[in-house]
Amino acid sequence: MLIIHAANDPLAEAQTLADLFAKIHKPNVAGIVLSGGGHVGFAPFARDYYYSMIVNFFDELPAAGAYK
Repeated sequence: MLIIHAANDPLAEAQTLADLFAKIHKPNVAGIVLSGGGHVGFAPFARDYYYSMIVNFFDELPAAGAYK
């Protein structure tokens, strides 16, 4: 599971994600907090970056399937 969250999300605080991940110790669960993006703003405003993070997270070989 990959959770991508923005520090400036007006609907959910980034600290909540940080608190959750402080309790989870699973190798297949990851969280990323970006400085911007608001609430669901990643795909429309930083499409390549957003999809690259997702593809690279699930790719078994690092950078082998980078989104272009």
